[in-house]
Amino acid sequence: MEIKGENAGFHLVLRLINPNPADNMVAKALEMGTRVASAEYLWADGSAPADGKREFIIGFAGIEAENIEPGIAALARVWETIC
Repeated sequence: MEIKGENAGFHLVLRLINPNPADNMVAKALEMGTRVASAEYLWADGSAPADGKREFIIGFAGIEAENIEPGIAALARVWETIC
């Protein structure tokens, strides 16, 4: 797993290896009440990163600070079930 922009403010980019399509991972996150966005829409020609990692944008705007860590932990648990 790789995290980019952790000191950027309202969001970060999470990069990880997972064999599941990004849209499945986004749907699983939403099922447990967490919204994340795949970064696929940002790719110029629709191609995936050369290293094969999935990329997600995780936003924190409007979320109370004390809810961020439990939310990330819940997201990790859900995604671990589909790896």
